[in-house]
Amino acid sequence: MLPTENDIAQNDRNLQRLFLLRGLIFGGQAGAIVSAGFWLHAPPPWLLLAATTAVLATVNVLLWGALAGRQSEPAFFAQLLVDVAALALLLYFTGGATNPFVWLLLLSVAIAAIVLP
Repeated sequence: MLPTENDIAQNDRNLQRLFLLRGLIFGGQAGAIVSAGFWLHAPPPWLLLAATTAVLATVNVLLWGALAGRQSEPAFFAQLLVDVAALALLLYFTGGATNPFVWLLLLSVAIAAIVLP
């Protein structure tokens, strides 16, 4: 069954929200990495964290350009999987399950539960 015009508009709004959330996440990740390294005197693996964040930012920009206007549920789900994979890598490099930001994995699960059928 082909998506209706309303479905396409809703998927575009969901993509815009996800893009905005990712922007907030980039800022939060950068702030947490810098504060952990300088203020807490707990130097993280800078190169691995920077590379993971840069890959996530690049994927975000590429997916925004490639999928704008024709967003579907499987593509949206794939974007959420990219977010979860990047966050899992960041958590892995910074303490794993003992990291206090591990609860952020639930954010993608909640978004998927609300938005996807």
